Amino acid sequence: MKSPDCPDLNTLEVLLLGKLPAAEREKLGEHLLHCDACAAAAETINTTDSLVEALRTSRPLERAGFRRRLRADIPGDPSPNPSADIGIRTGGRRPGRHIAGVLR
Repeated sequence: MKSPDCPDLNTLEVLLLGKLPAAEREKLGEHLLHCDACAAAAETINTTDSLVEALRTSRPLERAGFRRRLRADIPGDPSPNPSADIGIRTGGRRPGRHIAGVLR
């Protein structure tokens, strides 16, 4: 039977995820040893932190092509040309040649 000293399910979940301060953790841990209702409730709680689980199971970013795929998803990308990412000129002309007449 649940007593007024019993923690709510959210507090039990935080305890089981290891996110409570040490003093509270010890107090609730002791409570769980003597309270069958809370011990049973703790058994039903999913202790998987969804963010941590997602980070554990996700594959590392594949570096090759990552930037290209990322840019393809961005509307209005100013440089859809992959060679622009590494500074390769594709025009074949030297930039100074066209402005030489202007500077005279």
